[in-house]
Amino acid sequence: MAAVLEENKYKVKIINLFQLIKQGKIIADRMFCNNAARFIIEQDIDILGFNTRCDTYPIVLNIARRCKELNPDSTIILGGPQSTFTDLETLREFPFIDIIVRGEGERTLLDLMRLLNRDKGRNLRDVTGITYRENDRIMQNKPRELIKDLNSLPMPAYHLVADYFPTPDELKYGWVYISIGRGCPYNCTYCSTGKMWQRCYRLRTPQNILREIKFLKKRYGIKRFYLGHDNFLTKKEDIEKICSLLLQSKIDIKWTCSSRIDSIDPDVLKIMSKAGCQRIFFGIESGSPKIQKVIQKNINVSVIPDRLKECEKYNIAAVLSFIIGFPEEKTEDLNATLEWALRARLSGNSYSYIRPLTPIPGTALFMKNRKRLVLRNSWDHLYLIGDLIKKVSWSKNLIKKYPFIFSSFYAVKLKYFPKNLPYEAVTAFSTLLCAYPMSSYIALHELRISPLALLQGLEFWGKKRGLNRGKKAVALLRFLCLRHFPAFLEDMYKQKDVSIKFVAHVLNLEKKNCSDVYHGLEG
Repeated sequence: MAAVLEENKYKVKIINLFQLIKQGKIIADRMFCNNAARFIIEQDIDILGFNTRCDTYPIVLNIARRCKELNPDSTIILGGPQSTFTDLETLREFPFIDIIVRGEGERTLLDLMRLLNRDKGRNLRDVTGITYRENDRIMQNKPRELIKDLNSLPMPAYHLVADYFPTPDELKYGWVYISIGRGCPYNCTYCSTGKMWQRCYRLRTPQNILREIKFLKKRYGIKRFYLGHDNFLTKKEDIEKICSLLLQSKIDIKWTCSSRIDSIDPDVLKIMSKAGCQRIFFGIESGSPKIQKVIQKNINVSVIPDRLKECEKYNIAAVLSFIIGFPEEKTEDLNATLEWALRARLSGNSYSYIRPLTPIPGTALFMKNRKRLVLRNSWDHLYLIGDLIKKVSWSKNLIKKYPFIFSSFYAVKLKYFPKNLPYEAVTAFSTLLCAYPMSSYIALHELRISPLALLQGLEFWGKKRGLNRGKKAVALLRFLCLRHFPAFLEDMYKQKDVSIKFVAHVLNLEKKNCSDVYHGLEG
């Protein structure tokens, strides 16, 4: 977006507040929003554009509010998925926001800048793809058409973010994101991607992608890339063309991407591996066939083992994502998801992670359940953002006042489980996936119990021994998994009169081999 503006002779500056925190230039404390706003205004910028996501939205609005107070003449524009799907509500409740750019922003923002800077006679009604305030009325213009040819966009203005690039040490293990296309043709009920890009799959040409990779490698020494696309492997022929060109160029890079697990096959994985692919992220979401249909993901989970074996064969790590907390879930559905997460974790060089459901504005799931939102007890899953919001009272109060705008800080009221069960399950099994994945999986089958029964047994065991004193349920589970899981299993095996000899050996091996992860989680 910055490159499009620079190409048209506009002066642009990019401010990455997360990197400024990381560099120690701004402190993430209760004064963060005030200090961030002051830093922005000191750059002498009169048109301020903020990218918006569901997790950062309360903080962004707080910073925007302070910017307007410091410079009332500034024009504040929001863009990105969160403001796109809450445009009317945002402008209605927050008068310091002037304009919202909806959906794909490059052409819309350029049109808007031309109007704001020199075509004063034009009316905002002429700009498609925006929502804005006209006197006391909120105006929502018609949507803008998508950019048909992504190759028509200039290469990103990397010189504007060079100060934020990872350090050489970070580049040894991390990935630098480049956008190679947009749009997912599927229609999952919990995901806003389909609506954001109108379910239109688009991909830049292999030559265009390679040009950007060569530039970044030559200019900045980058050799590890995240080839960003919502569903990169949608079309097999496109992947083969890109991989063939990477091989012909002999550029020698490593890369990762995202895909549906049912979009891969051995032929594609083979050429991807040769071309430098080291990791693929797969969104599985649920291990239950019933929930797969409910959320319209429609993955046949029975294909997972074979696909993971194929990834392992070609030395490609598989990262699988699971979600729990769908309102239609019953005990058998939740158990299926937790067991698949454990099972997948044990398949070669595969990794699993579990997260609670986030109801996102613009999704079918949100629209269906918007009257069933309940405020979460904890925002720990949001990491730095969760900590910041706890410190900044204005942002925290916004979340409580406007659940439809800040729904990602809420859960959907469950039909069959207590409100906190998803967070307890996420905490316990995320920890076990890191520290004791094989022991947990073996115990489920040797003891003939379900994942939820294991969770409930662990909670009861800890409380019986007084280990819950001074600890909330989520903190207690994390503590029990890290410190006392072997002792808990020993008691469970005795109670069931099952020999613990084999699993005890596995427990010792896992604790030794996962010591770095173990101590990291413990800290």
